[in-house]
Amino acid sequence: MTDESIDHTIQKMYQEAYGKLEREILSLPQAIVPSEHSVPRNCPLGDEPPNFSQLPDDIFQRFLSEVFPNIRRCTEARKYGIISLRHNPGEPEKTAAEDVVDALRREARDQGVDRIGFTTVPRHLIFSDCAIVYPNVIMLAKRMDDGRLGRSPGIDGLTTTFETYASLGEAANHLADFLRRAGFGAAAGMSLGGAAFYPELAERAGMGARGRNGLLISDGAGPAQRLACVYTSIENLPQVEDNPHQWVQRFCARCLNCVRLCPVGALHHSPPRKVPGGHIYVDADKCRPYFEENQGCGLCIVECPFFRREYSVLKERAHRYLLSDR
Repeated sequence: MTDESIDHTIQKMYQEAYGKLEREILSLPQAIVPSEHSVPRNCPLGDEPPNFSQLPDDIFQRFLSEVFPNIRRCTEARKYGIISLRHNPGEPEKTAAEDVVDALRREARDQGVDRIGFTTVPRHLIFSDCAIVYPNVIMLAKRMDDGRLGRSPGIDGLTTTFETYASLGEAANHLADFLRRAGFGAAAGMSLGGAAFYPELAERAGMGARGRNGLLISDGAGPAQRLACVYTSIENLPQVEDNPHQWVQRFCARCLNCVRLCPVGALHHSPPRKVPGGHIYVDADKCRPYFEENQGCGLCIVECPFFRREYSVLKERAHRYLLSDR
């Protein structure tokens, strides 16, 4: 295959998985639509596929063998996630016993998910061109490969990014099927091109806090993780009341390492725009071209102190030296 034919194939897969099929959700009678305050998706890898044309021959061969199969897995997972909605029960159960939630946690671990959390989805966190099926959500997080990510930007970081996107999408589909078999309604939310603002939802679920790089930062993974979810009819999910990670945002406001080291100035020292649920710190229009030209990026992850040092060590030092005056 040539790089031109690869681009054509990727374009075709995206158009099917992220266009026609996604519109089916909007047509469902139970679809939960965005609010008037919702914003469009604002990420480098949203509705349009990355353009990796004109790659050097050696990089192209690695892209073909390491990245492209995972892009295919992402699109296939998304198609299954939408098509499988027809398997939801007509009158889904809304209350889950504790043993069901425990079994769900075990299933998630078996699928390679590192952490799960529970919350509800305010309509303003649904992207303006999307819709969801249920207002209750199970958030999923999985850490990327530190070794490959540490060699970013380049094909190694790109590989672990799409590998994690794909595996999380497949895990979300597996968990949605698990819940349907138990009598609950469920809809898998893909890691790549999700319908809602995942970092905010994961923060609401107590899984971490958003950094100035726009990513969720948590203990055990720092910012080196990807998110997906399962929307569900279950109304009594065990939600947390307090988030112990909120100190991270004050740490980030003093650090700003990612802002200073972004090669294209895509991260803002001061947020240019306030939106419901927080601020927009990432300029996707600046981020995406660099991402494509360098076969990925990831510098705002690997240059983050939470990637390079233990979360607990940074927390102790932050509270001792940086945050004691607050």
